[in-house]
Amino acid sequence: MKALPASETLSPEDQAVFAGVDEAVAAIGQRVRYTRWDDVRLEQVNWLMINRLPQAELTIVEGDGDLGKTTAVLDIAARLSRGADMPDGSRVEGAADVLLVAEEDRVSILKARLIAAGADLDKIHRLEDVDGGRFSLPEHAQVLHAEAQRCNAKLIVIDALFNHFDTGLNTNTTEDVRRVLAPLSDIAHRTGAAIVAIRHWGKTVRAASARGLGSADIRNVARSTLVVGKHPSDDRVRVIALDKSNLGPGASTPPEPTRWTRCSIAYWSAKP
Repeated sequence: MKALPASETLSPEDQAVFAGVDEAVAAIGQRVRYTRWDDVRLEQVNWLMINRLPQAELTIVEGDGDLGKTTAVLDIAARLSRGADMPDGSRVEGAADVLLVAEEDRVSILKARLIAAGADLDKIHRLEDVDGGRFSLPEHAQVLHAEAQRCNAKLIVIDALFNHFDTGLNTNTTEDVRRVLAPLSDIAHRTGAAIVAIRHWGKTVRAASARGLGSADIRNVARSTLVVGKHPSDDRVRVIALDKSNLGPGASTPPEPTRWTRCSIAYWSAKP
């Protein structure tokens, strides 16, 4: 940027402003490294479940309570642990390890669900605590990263997201939410693991994209959001629908419905 000459009827004050801009641009040019877009390397998006659950990214699974969010995610974990195809037919290239973060009072219940889903429990790892204390984020993000690398996890499950915020953080504020989600996204990128965090919905009746508890930035940061709900014509079956995808076709063009037989979960083509 070049300051306009004084002859172009600028006041002394305006001339000072333009001179200051010139100095700022010059300073930025000394500190910032520039790259041509022609030199940027394209990277392929890899999926655990095509167009739904990306690897190396953060995905949110959400919905009302007692509808099967955790059961659905544990079924994915169980299939991955034994190298079985995903419910939508996505192929799994061999059995892989899963790292599960959950509170102590849910451990027995979660193990029973994993057994029911046919999991290879030798490949399911649980992050219990840190120095005998509660695991929380972002304080223990480096611990999560190290554990994910240790067990070579291809999937990391956090059940439920808000239960693992550092004490004193506000789940409704953008700043605090990003303090938690930014390191999770970084861990996903560094390890290549898909990270799935489970979030509950509030009671307010509104669009699915606005029902999740906490800051709206939770949905904004996640690359994919899946919603679990009741099947519109069969109360015995649950539906998991794609609500948001930054990397795939998106909720407007979802894949064909696929029944999730083991856990009585089905995919539905309609956006919730």
